[in-house]
Amino acid sequence: MTTFADYLDTLGPEQFTTYTPKSSRTTGQNTDYPTVIYGAAPLPTHIFGQPAGTRNPVGRVEPQQYEPYQAYRDSEGNFLGLGSDPNSLYNNSPDLQRQYQEYVENDPARQAQILENRRLEAEYARIEHEQRLQMMADRQSSLPTLANFAPTPQMGGGLLGQQPQQMQQMPQQQMQQQPQGINPYALHRGAQGGMGLMGGGLTRGGVAPSGGGQ
Repeated sequence: MTTFADYLDTLGPEQFTTYTPKSSRTTGQNTDYPTVIYGAAPLPTHIFGQPAGTRNPVGRVEPQQYEPYQAYRDSEGNFLGLGSDPNSLYNNSPDLQRQYQEYVENDPARQAQILENRRLEAEYARIEHEQRLQMMADRQSSLPTLANFAPTPQMGGGLLGQQPQQMQQMPQQQMQQQPQGINPYALHRGAQGGMGLMGGGLTRGGVAPSGGGQ
């Protein structure tokens, strides 16, 4: 990239000193020898791009009467701005700043660099997008499928892996294994008059069967 100092060199710059008179006023009673008080000096009134000239006072320059300013002009004597070095010249001359920016924007080498930077940015964006897609594909392929993830149901009572149909068949099998001739659901009532199983018939405890039917 072309720096401002490089661009300034293309203008054939020349540094010079220009002077502006300070403001003044007189005081005192003696009119023959009045006391002159000098104030601040205004900035030079040179116009950018116009012949600068020197505008130096004729004869000896009295420091108390004039303020010196360092400035630049190009190889043709046109005013560039105030400044004691390229940096201060750049800061003090907005017109020169704008002229330098236009030069940089139209510089073929810079235009080529801008295009190359844009191409690289697009390439980086494409690579980053492809990497994200690849990461998503790898993540999907590593997830377990339903076929590979089928947990075996567990039932209470220590029966692991027992199917519900088998659990329903267990009471029927237990009933079939009871000794024949005995009603597993018959109730036996104790000596206090409960129901009991006596010789295959139902009797009341402590009461003898009656004789004949009535």
